[in-house]
Amino acid sequence: MDVTREADLIEELLRIHGLDNIPLSENLGANFISEFPLLDKEKVQQQVGLSLAAKGFHEIITNSLTKSSHHELIQPDLAFESVEILNRLSED
Repeated sequence: MDVTREADLIEELLRIHGLDNIPLSENLGANFISEFPLLDKEKVQQQVGLSLAAKGFHEIITNSLTKSSHHELIQPDLAFESVEILNRLSED
């Protein structure tokens, strides 16, 4: 046994006697539930992104299969080349 403090002695007594054999008080329990503020998911996502970026990670958001006209609507100020699929199954 490694009994070095009071909590260790209580733990050993409970183990030997059995936790199920200890009578519980009727008043044992919580009489209220703590309230937690609702989290703004976008704010949490931004905070996580900033934390990861500070640690050297990079974020990439892709939508690999979309209409070519959509990329101009998403970020018209960015000049980039899109890769066009030559053997696509549909015009979309």
